[in-house]
Amino acid sequence: MLEVSNIKKNYGHFQLNCDFQVKEGMVTGLLGRNGSGKTTTIKAILGLIFPYQGQVKFLGQPIDKLSGRDKEKFGVVLSDSNFSRVMTCKDVLAILKRSYQNFDEQMFKKFVDQQGLPWDKKFENFSTGMQAKLKLITAISHKA
Repeated sequence: MLEVSNIKKNYGHFQLNCDFQVKEGMVTGLLGRNGSGKTTTIKAILGLIFPYQGQVKFLGQPIDKLSGRDKEKFGVVLSDSNFSRVMTCKDVLAILKRSYQNFDEQMFKKFVDQQGLPWDKKFENFSTGMQAKLKLITAISHKA
């Protein structure tokens, strides 16, 4: 499903050299010390940066050839991906409904309620754990 094949990227003295596969149905996390290339790898997978060697394929296609519909199949939670601090779960719901063709509103509502997240509280007033829960719910509620 996801193939990261011998990608290489340099930033000054840092050199990323990465190769792995994620098969359908797998949930995968990248672990490593600071500066080991986790974020660089994720950015390459998402097509936000381009390695000078190797390639990333999703569903057998190079990442730069994917359609918007194909990219909707990604579900990613980044540590620094935040919602606007004044948004609420209701606001996030409204945006996601318009953003994703396969958005599952009932799934989103179920998980928000199940996790005890408040619908009208601003994101800036969420605890760190509550923020993480909302990010994860957002990443999976469009049937990634």
